Amino acid sequence: MLPPGVTSEPNVALNDSMLRFLGVMRSKTDPSVPMHLTSGIRSVGSQASAMWVKFQADPSGNGLVSLYGQKAVNVVQAAKTAGVNGIAQHLTALASQGVVFSKHMVGDAFDLRTTNLSTAQIGALRAGAIAAGAGSDDAIVESTPPHLHVEGLTGFSLANYVPSTETVKKNIPTLLLMVLGSVVVGGLIYWSRRRSGSTVVAGSSVAASSDAD
Repeated sequence: MLPPGVTSEPNVALNDSMLRFLGVMRSKTDPSVPMHLTSGIRSVGSQASAMWVKFQADPSGNGLVSLYGQKAVNVVQAAKTAGVNGIAQHLTALASQGVVFSKHMVGDAFDLRTTNLSTAQIGALRAGAIAAGAGSDDAIVESTPPHLHVEGLTGFSLANYVPSTETVKKNIPTLLLMVLGSVVVGGLIYWSRRRSGSTVVAGSSVAASSDAD
């Protein structure tokens, strides 16, 4: 549930750390300044759509490269060749290698609308994000479309963190050990109960029936 005083566009996906951060940020921001979420956790498709909006506003691709660095050069080419679908295909290929373009894609960023806000209100919104714990480089005022991008929420314990492909790869050995351990423990419990059940049946049919459920 969103903190009091925070509103959102429909279907904006958030995790626990974002909600905690937003609650703290709301308490440290002038209550007259609206806090309206436009984006949270993004899939490859929603990230591609966001990048497509920026590309349409600046078809040269300079805006994307300025924001995402040289790794966006190929994204710009994909956009020129195949539009938003080209971007999505490129991002999907990179995600399979553990490469993501935005912290939105790993559950560590959200955007707040700044359309129709005054310069002072935008400044107050950014100051509130920094006061809540964001670094000065993690609270970024962007113009296409107008919003405040806030990232770097790791200090708020990413309980529902959405891992990148690379994170998953690194944790596969641990996950396999956990699964194997669960199987072994489950098997031991199963056979222990079977042996116990057999003993009870042999000694008393009444005792066996009481363990039926």
